[in-house]
Amino acid sequence: HILASKEGGGLLLIYDGNGDKIPEKVRTYCDKVQGIQGILALNGDVFVTGEGPDGLGLYRLADKDRDGILEDVRTLVRFKSTVAEHGPHGLVLGPDGLIYVVLGNHTQLDGEYESGSPHRNFYEGDLLTPRYEDPGGHAVGIKAPGGAVIRTDTEGSGVQLVAGGLRNPYD
Repeated sequence: HILASKEGGGLLLIYDGNGDKIPEKVRTYCDKVQGIQGILALNGDVFVTGEGPDGLGLYRLADKDRDGILEDVRTLVRFKSTVAEHGPHGLVLGPDGLIYVVLGNHTQLDGEYESGSPHRNFYEGDLLTPRYEDPGGHAVGIKAPGGAVIRTDTEGSGVQLVAGGLRNPYD
């Protein structure tokens, strides 16, 4: 099976029932989170980034009643963003067992990073005054760390900032 998302839509499940590498069936797997950008299937659950019941966030989806629909939606991490295209994107399971999420430069964590984050005390770069902003106006006012890589566990308990200074990475 293939997990996919449709722009502006929910999570889809695509089947190749006879093994000929041509999908015969596409159905909605979860419609409670929309605009999904990142997908990670892990231990029977599916982690996604998108617009869900609590707004933009990292969600854990589960099929508790085993009916083939991911009806259990838990918010793990919430985000604030002004431009959806530069929002939370790809997910990957790290070798440390944590979920890594890449964020575009218009997205911030809705909360605080753990004080022991690997990337901290980043420099904003205000040596020049007035501050030189994007002449095209795209990222005016975006402060460091800008686009970032964060990590959390499968329960969303504690979020660490791993890297920053990116523009709009996807994966």
